[in-house]
Amino acid sequence: MSITKFESVFTRKIKHNTKKRLEAIEHYFLEKHDLEVDFDSNQDNCLAFIMQFIQDEDISDDEVFTEILSILEDRYSIGEPFYIASLQLKDGLEFNQLYQVIDEKVSIGNIQQDSFEFTDIQLFRDETDECAIISCRYIEYYMNPMTDEIEAERPLFSGNLNIKFDYKNKLLVTTKSSYNKAVNKIIDSINGALWGSAIIKQYYAQHKMRSKALEIKYDPLTLLVIKLIFEKLEENEYQVEGVNSLLFYNNGAPRIKNAKLGGVDLFEDSDIIERICNGDRITSVSIKINKSFRTDGSSLQSDLTIDFRGMLKIILNEFVTAEEEKLNTLTYEIFQMINELIINENTSEDGSNIFENDLLPNAFKARTFYDFYINKIESELKEFIPDKESEIEKYFHTERTKR
Repeated sequence: MSITKFESVFTRKIKHNTKKRLEAIEHYFLEKHDLEVDFDSNQDNCLAFIMQFIQDEDISDDEVFTEILSILEDRYSIGEPFYIASLQLKDGLEFNQLYQVIDEKVSIGNIQQDSFEFTDIQLFRDETDECAIISCRYIEYYMNPMTDEIEAERPLFSGNLNIKFDYKNKLLVTTKSSYNKAVNKIIDSINGALWGSAIIKQYYAQHKMRSKALEIKYDPLTLLVIKLIFEKLEENEYQVEGVNSLLFYNNGAPRIKNAKLGGVDLFEDSDIIERICNGDRITSVSIKINKSFRTDGSSLQSDLTIDFRGMLKIILNEFVTAEEEKLNTLTYEIFQMINELIINENTSEDGSNIFENDLLPNAFKARTFYDFYINKIESELKEFIPDKESEIEKYFHTERTKR
């Protein structure tokens, strides 16, 4: 491969998710060539180092170019994604026994699961926190629908994935990749090996709240989100500095089933309140949070996204560089808050009270929202007491004139 062609592809690929791609190249030089480098998040520094490296070292430039371009082709998540699953252990199973079962699974080398191959598998253990961690790469290949066989010459996606078995908290947490298909496939594969010792169950918050749908007039998952944002986070010493994005779903809506709305302070907007009144479910929410750590007096500000559409996913984005331990702390705390709200029988009622007492009155001041519900009330009253139709029209006409 010519230097000109490499530079062209490098410049095009590095534009997206630059920081993570540069970090991956730094890791490549450390692992493959035992060189510790820091590009200072600057792509020009990275390109200059690569060019100098192939001039100074007795190594094939084609080999280096190919390996780096392979790294640039990987999928990189925006932010740090954490997928959450529960880890149900056999009674009496100790951490060392769990670790041994996992070790037997990964020691066989590459793992094949349907159209996915998991390679470069390494297993680590943290005795202090009783955690076992698998790091690996995944490659998804095209699967021929006629033969149900993968075509190794047609790779589709690739990337890195970490799987953490948290024995102490009975959780399994995956990081590095937000590709839910890869996450689900590695969990399926590991579950097969753990059978009889443990079982991994993906955590679906919306399924757990579904049984409460008949008890209230609003969607129960939406009420959980309201309770979390307007009370629970603050109770746990988190500052909520704004609601930036909401994703809604309503299968019963006549036209718009899905809607993604972005902006600032979204719960103050009448359109949002109207959707909640119509039973729309919040399936994903993004908020800006600030968390102070008493241990060292530091704080962490981040754009937090909680995605309920499938297996629970917590994403921390746009944060100033923080230790992995602090990101883990935030993720665990937020998960525990969500889990507590699901278990608590008062969550829906509390969420309804917050919505009706604090959010609904503000949005009701908006003219379009006011007119919408006044018209609705008038129409329903006419149906309920048809013999009073003229009196009802006169009353509502008077009230509209006053406004």
